[in-house]
This record gives sequence, C-alpha cells and structure tokens, in this order.
Amino acid sequence: MVTVKDLSQQAVINSLSEVLAIVETNRHKEREYLLDFFEGINTEFYVKRFFGSESLQQVPIFNQNLTHRVCSLRSQVYRRPPRMRVDEKYYDFIDQEGLISSRRQLERLTYLLGTTAFRCRWNEMKQRVEYENLPFFEPLFLPGEREPCTLSKTMACQNLKDRCLQFGPKTDLGRAVCTSLLIKMLRKGV
Repeated sequence: MVTVKDLSQQAVINSLSEVLAIVETNRHKEREYLLDFFEGINTEFYVKRFFGSESLQQVPIFNQNLTHRVCSLRSQVYRRPPRMRVDEKYYDFIDQEGLISSRRQLERLTYLLGTTAFRCRWNEMKQRVEYENLPFFEPLFLPGEREPCTLSKTMACQNLKDRCLQFGPKTDLGRAVCTSLLIKMLRKGV
C-alpha cells in the first residue's frame, strides 16, 4: 500500500517563511537607509539618482544631515539627566556620562526607527557596566507568551542571515526554547 504524505501544511509554512523573510529583509534595508541619513553616510548613493541630467550633474551634492538635527531637536526627554535613586555603590560600577549619552542616542534612534533595544552588560575587564544601543534586533517569543523570552541581535551592515547568539533570556526554559529557535533559524537560513 502506498501512503501519500499531505504536504499542504508544509507548503503553507514554507510560503509564510518566504513572506516573513522578505518583510524582514525590507525592514532591515529601511532601517539601514534611515541610519545612513541619521549618521550622514552613503547619502550621495541615495541622492545621486535625482541628479541624472547633464545640467544637474554639474551641481555639487551638499550633505547637510538634517535627519540627525531633526531627531536631536525632537528628542528632549534626556536633555537633562534623570535623577537616579540608587545605592551609592552603583555609581562606582557605571560610566555615568556614557549612560547619559547612550540614553540620548537611544531616544534619537527610537524617534527615527520606531523601536530600538538597549543592552546593559557587565565588562569583566573594566569592572564596569557598559551600554549598547541595538537598532537591529528581533524579539523571540515562547508560544502563547506576550513578553519576549529573549532577543536575537542582527549585525548591522551584514547579510540578514548573519546573526549573533541571543541574550537576555528570562528563564532556563526560555533560554532552551529560544536557543533551539535560533539554531533552527540559522540552519534554515531565515
């Protein structure tokens, strides 16, 4: 007797995976585009198509970086540093100026991109807490949960398939499930 395997579920999963990969790639490219204007790099690549005619090619392209100015002026929350109510020992382990500038940068990037992750981590060599803004990240959820169990950090200016390991799991179960999700994603090349 010959058994025919039902491939409809796998076909739906494959088509959804392709659509999600396209959506994620487009989102990644849009974030790179916005960050290029924010940082004032590669802008001539985006602008030169508007100077295609012979007469306009004679006009020099002037980069003014208005995007950074607008984001800086619009982001006013951390203009003055917030008061921190912490133990005095805490100040020994943080770079207070670095924290303030990271918060300002976080607010500007959030205004520009809509969502940004903020990572705090302990640097064993410096014996200090370090801060990092992550414009390229992906939250990973356990089935049925509303809160992400961890984040997958995508490296900027890399192929979308190049990913770092996740960080920030909330539970051992979350760590195990999210690790297996990441391994599956990396193997499939999503």
